[in-house]
Amino acid sequence: MVDTLLRSALHFLHPLSLGWLLLTLWTLRQVWRRRWRTLILPGTAWALLSLTHCTALPSSLMRRLEKPWLNVKIDSLPTSDAIVCLGGGTEPSVIEPAGIHLKDAGDRLLTAHALFQQGKAPRIVFGGGTVKRDGQKLAESQGARDWALKNAPGTAKENLIALEPCAHTRDEALKTAALAKEKGWKQIILVTSAYHMSRAKATFEKVGLTVIAAPCNFTSHRLRDDEVDWFHLPGLAGPQVLSFWLHEEVGSLAYRWRDWL
Repeated sequence: MVDTLLRSALHFLHPLSLGWLLLTLWTLRQVWRRRWRTLILPGTAWALLSLTHCTALPSSLMRRLEKPWLNVKIDSLPTSDAIVCLGGGTEPSVIEPAGIHLKDAGDRLLTAHALFQQGKAPRIVFGGGTVKRDGQKLAESQGARDWALKNAPGTAKENLIALEPCAHTRDEALKTAALAKEKGWKQIILVTSAYHMSRAKATFEKVGLTVIAAPCNFTSHRLRDDEVDWFHLPGLAGPQVLSFWLHEEVGSLAYRWRDWL
């Protein structure tokens, strides 16, 4: 009981929770006094903040993107010519002991490595963009490749391939397609976050590649948990999931408009 009370107290000390609580009290005060005109804008802000930070709405939206890939079993995937690990999951780092910093989509790198260890393909192709460190640009793909070399002893360097820095998923697809044509690859295993898989797979297939999906990094609590709290104290997980969902929805519209899907 004491631990629960302490956790709740600490939760409300967070500026986000404290701000939401104060806005809630102010909104209730305006409702009590029936000051409807002064309630419109702050009340809308409270409702938006509550929906995105205090409910399962973001997870419900994300669930629609991730559910089609829920039953894909990595162990049952067919062997292919290459595993293609999309960027977005790591950053090169000179201070981390592993040489890279895992981000929210770090499961992409771990999944690609697991597939490689299972012998699903003889090589991995790493994608990704660049990050700036000390005034110089570092390639995400190179950092991921260096990590893989350290963690796959005995692997030939030519079987771990870092693409040149890519601007977006379409760029990764084009660079991979050129490599596949040069090497004579017939089929690839595509590794990316489950919420990104539909757009990524269609993008790679649009440039002529035969793609086997290997989704990972499921973020919707409605898929992972048996019980979901539909209303809870404000947290940062909801807005983060919502931002991923928005990115995919807007990205899909943009890709269709540009005929990339």
